Amino acid sequence: MNVFNHIKADARIAPVFSIISYYLFVAFDIYTTYLASPDLRYEGNWFIRYFNLSWSQIIIKDSFIVLIISTGLFIALDYIHKYYRENIRYSHSFIVEIFCKTKILMCFIIVCCFYSHLFYSIFVTLNNYLSYIYLDKINSFLSRMSTFYVNKIIMSFPHIFTWYNIFFISVAFVFTILKFKRIENKYRSISI
Repeated sequence: MNVFNHIKADARIAPVFSIISYYLFVAFDIYTTYLASPDLRYEGNWFIRYFNLSWSQIIIKDSFIVLIISTGLFIALDYIHKYYRENIRYSHSFIVEIFCKTKILMCFIIVCCFYSHLFYSIFVTLNNYLSYIYLDKINSFLSRMSTFYVNKIIMSFPHIFTWYNIFFISVAFVFTILKFKRIENKYRSISI
């Protein structure tokens, strides 16, 4: 219950903008996937292809993932805030804290998953929209960009989405470190 009080109080734990953006971009991801490939013929998600999921199964799967990740984010950030508020006098290296305290490591992984999924959903929305323009031969100011993107990048590099995934996980990793350091510094500056 304390988590939801923090959310109501100007979202000190989880920024409302990030949560709303997350929900919107996952929804946009689904919508633009439908635009680009209503029959899922061009779907790039290996999980969806392997299990041959239908649209209703995709929506259920994505809703479940979003629910788990956003709930985990609230719990993880609540724990991190409590931890730094209560242990600010004990200054350890951030790396030592992450790898020596299992709960902090789990919180770090959950927050990193949230940001990785958020960033990747933003990217996939753009990717799907460019693919939609290319596949349906829509004439717009993005037509040349979509043609270049599909022909020179997607078609030329068969494992490009694996590299995109690694990139967004790396960005989320750095972003999560900065988020944790910001929380730590907030409580450290209050205690001084």
